[in-house]
Parts: sequence; C-alpha cells; structure tokens
Amino acid sequence: MSSKTNKGVAWLYNEVCALLDIWADQEIQQQLAGRLHNMCIYEKISKRLTDLGIHRTGEQCREKIKKLRRDYKTVVDNNYSPAFARKMLVCYDKVHEIFGKCAVLKPSFVIESIVYNENILNNGNEILTDKHSDIIKDNNSNLPLNKHLDMHGKKHSKDSLNVNTCRKKNSANFNVFKQSNKTCIQKFKKKIKNSVEKQAFLHRKLLKRQTTLHNKFIELEKKRFNDELTCEHNKLIAMEAQRRKEKEQEIELFKSLLQIIKEKKGINIPFNCGKKD
Repeated sequence: MSSKTNKGVAWLYNEVCALLDIWADQEIQQQLAGRLHNMCIYEKISKRLTDLGIHRTGEQCREKIKKLRRDYKTVVDNNYSPAFARKMLVCYDKVHEIFGKCAVLKPSFVIESIVYNENILNNGNEILTDKHSDIIKDNNSNLPLNKHLDMHGKKHSKDSLNVNTCRKKNSANFNVFKQSNKTCIQKFKKKIKNSVEKQAFLHRKLLKRQTTLHNKFIELEKKRFNDELTCEHNKLIAMEAQRRKEKEQEIELFKSLLQIIKEKKGINIPFNCGKKD
C-alpha cells in the first residue's frame, strides 16, 4: 500500500509518544539539522518504530511531526489555556516539553539575534573571568587593582550596551515583521472580500440574464400559441364557408333535376313544401 493512501491513519497515544521520543533524540536532530531532503531520516525513524512494534511509513512519520508542530504553534500563537490545549493536542505535555524548546517555532531573525546575544554574553563573561584571573595572578603589576576593575567595568558596560542595542534592533525588526504580517493579512482579507463580491455580482448578473431569457421564451411561446390558434380559427372558417358553398351547389343541382323532371312528366312539385307557413 502506498504512503499516500496511509496519510490519514489514526495514531494512538503511545505511538505518538514513541514517535516524539525518537524524533527528539540528539542523533536524529543532528541528522535533521540543515537538511532539505530528510525523507531518509524519517525512514530511520520508521524502522525504529517498527522495532517497537509500531508500523508506520517514513511519510506518515513526517506528516505527523508536521501536524504536531503546526497544532502546537496554533496553541502558542492563540495563547490557549493548558486544559483546552490538552483537549486539542494529543500528548500535549510531551509536545510542549519538546517543541517548547524548539527554535523552529520562532522567526529566523529572532533566533539569530538570540544566539548572537548569548554569544556576546558568554564572551563577555569569559573576558571578565580571564581578566580577573590575570589581575589576581599579577599582584605585583605596576597598574593598581582599581584601574583594572575600572577598565573591566567599562568593558562590561560596553558589552551590555551592545546587548541592549541588539535587543532594541531585534525588537524593531520583530515589530517590522509583525507589521508586515498584519499588512499581508489585511491585503489577503481585502482580496477575499473583493473575490466574494465579484462572485456575488456575477451570480446576480447570471440570474438576471436567466430571468430575461426565460421571459423572452415565454413571450415567444405565447406568440406561437396565438398564431397557431388564429390559423386554426381561419381554417375552420374557410372549411365552414366551403361546406356552405357545396351545400348550395347541391341544392341548385337538385332544383335543376326537379325542374327537368317537371318538364318531362308534367308534375307540379312545390319547392317550399317542407317549409312551414
């Protein structure tokens, strides 16, 4: 059976927990880091699940991780309560434990700024530690201890200022990112609204066109019916006139025959014998 037909298969609670444990393994994370084509890694995860008695393909594992990550991001972005999140997301506690520390849920520039700030802080602490150790070792140095402390204090203040500057810059970048997202959402909503209005306008136009054609069809049918009725009436009138004409001809012919008989036989036959006085 192909992997496409098994995408919608249901995952049990223990299966999801096992998948998360394997996916969060340090070795798996190192292999997944920085790889665009990672299906071979998910095939390894599938084999490890098979060893546990859970039969899932690599495609199913990848789709399930994507869905869990997407659902957890929805929970975080909408600030849902833990009770509601547990109802919405299977294995919420384990998902929160794993994806809560995952940097992939944050914007890339925020991640870089956090790493940069941590490096600055670590370097500053290492510099201060090294300098203080040098001061303790060089007790017989020509420079007084207070001067060393002042220099390191200034260096620490400078590093703190750089950290604050980076934080402000990252905050500004995040605000720009948030504003751009808001603008994109507004444009998207406007586009959807225009599309809906356009569809409604086309629908009304189509209904109006159909109504017009229906009315024209009814008018044509009425006209055709009236024409047929008039034609039938004229035919009946013509047939009646023809019948009367033939009847008159028959009467005239009958009179002629009686007249001939009268002349030959000498019989007087009144033609109005059938009429009442």
